[in-house]
Amino acid sequence: MARRRTFQPPSSWHCSSFVRAQLVQSLWSTPLLPPFGAWYSGTLSYGILVLAQLLIILAVAFTTVRIFRHRLKPKRNVGLVLLVLGAVYMLASIFHLAAGLSFLTHLTFFNSVIPAVFHLVLAGIVLTLGHFTFTPAGSPQTPEIDRALGCLGLSNHVARV
Repeated sequence: MARRRTFQPPSSWHCSSFVRAQLVQSLWSTPLLPPFGAWYSGTLSYGILVLAQLLIILAVAFTTVRIFRHRLKPKRNVGLVLLVLGAVYMLASIFHLAAGLSFLTHLTFFNSVIPAVFHLVLAGIVLTLGHFTFTPAGSPQTPEIDRALGCLGLSNHVARV
């Protein structure tokens, strides 16, 4: 029986669940989800926002597939830039969330918790990609990283066909 590597992209369901739930709540309001205003800060028109979110999901899925197929190689300079941008993005997202929960509750942009959490996730993705591209090629992965990837549904396992 032939063996082949399989890939289970985490972004296809995990990242897009935010967008799907937001879309469901905008089209068919349901008491099972937070109200539409909690999902949407009003900064962009909703059509542009959904398009941007779909493009982000596709970019993350495409990049993840390239990594697992070994078509995206680590480059230290790119990794350093991504780590710095990811850290700034993460700090800004943490500030956004903390400010919205404390002293800027009166401003809709800061008071929208769900979009702030979405930005934390995106910042985490940028930091993770930065770590991958900063790490020298051929560096062994530690068991801790393997376990963490497995918990996130990112395990690169071999399946029987």
